[in-house]
Amino acid sequence: MRSNRITILLVLAVIMTSFVSQPYTTSALKNSNLSNKEFENAMNDISEKDPGTYVTSNRVHNEGSYLQVPFTSLLKLDIQNKAYIGVATDQNYSYIAKLKPGIAFIIDIQRPVMLQHLLYKALFTMAESRVDFARLLLNRTGNSIDEIIDSKESKEKTEVEKTAEKIITLLDKDYGIDLSEEDKRIIKEIYLDFYLNGAYITCGTGPGNVPFKELIRQTDTSGQKGHYLWSDEDFAFLKNMSEKNLIIPLVGDFAGTKCISELGKWLKKRKLKVGIFYTSSVEYWIGERKNNFAVWSIWISNLKALPWSENAVIVRATFGSTFFNEHPRYRKGDSWISIASYVRDFLSRCSTKICGKEELIKKYID
Repeated sequence: MRSNRITILLVLAVIMTSFVSQPYTTSALKNSNLSNKEFENAMNDISEKDPGTYVTSNRVHNEGSYLQVPFTSLLKLDIQNKAYIGVATDQNYSYIAKLKPGIAFIIDIQRPVMLQHLLYKALFTMAESRVDFARLLLNRTGNSIDEIIDSKESKEKTEVEKTAEKIITLLDKDYGIDLSEEDKRIIKEIYLDFYLNGAYITCGTGPGNVPFKELIRQTDTSGQKGHYLWSDEDFAFLKNMSEKNLIIPLVGDFAGTKCISELGKWLKKRKLKVGIFYTSSVEYWIGERKNNFAVWSIWISNLKALPWSENAVIVRATFGSTFFNEHPRYRKGDSWISIASYVRDFLSRCSTKICGKEELIKKYID
């Protein structure tokens, strides 16, 4: 009897060891997490070297059409629990909340954007609710999202500076992220920008430049407010992902030689597939704007290096063109149009030529 017990225990130990040592698969992601060290290693190992010069100091985006993506149709494509890749700032969180990936990576060529996402990470940890998150981010008082984003009266600066120190301590000590003194300075600067401007902060450049409060109030295709701050469920999902270290900000160039290719290796090693890649308008800047096929070819090669799910999609935004006024996905009055299309279609059409704005939105998911 004693030998039987020993045998059973040994078998269980082997099973448990096998389970722990295996890299998690896409289907198991929702029950997984990365350790603080794994999170930091992913940021450092996948990211490209900080370019040191920054195109803008944008804290928010200016894509008024960002919620016109057909979320209902996309959720029928089996992209939930897959990997999400995005770019830029706050709009990613609404996409992540709606599309429910298992893990998310937000890439930007500018290191301050990565640091802003670490600021958000700290706030997701500190906030007990979406209203609390809005108060912390914008440093305004109020009992509802409407009151907070409309308020022009900020908290006392000394209180804001104390909160900024708590944010740095949380990232540095609790999460163990190795921040340089310059990183800490930039995080504080970003936080003070939100303090000074509240939800009246703007992108500052480009078409459709509106206050953050108007972006928060944008509606989706069903006419409902779609920003994550309006939904307890969306906020809870984001808070949970962030605390599990499953939203990872990176420094990278879409047409660079490291970040996306290294991310592809990282995902393949863990048997993960990409379900959605939000590119904003970056393809225009590396394609039609540069008009350099060699640069465009690096972007295409990087896309091909990623492990895609069968129905993977690219969500993209384009701006300032008369031809999209007649596009079926265009919403009257917008300066932007946001569409989703299959990755396979894009690669079949645009691998051997630079695709400009009109070509990029020609094929779309309705």
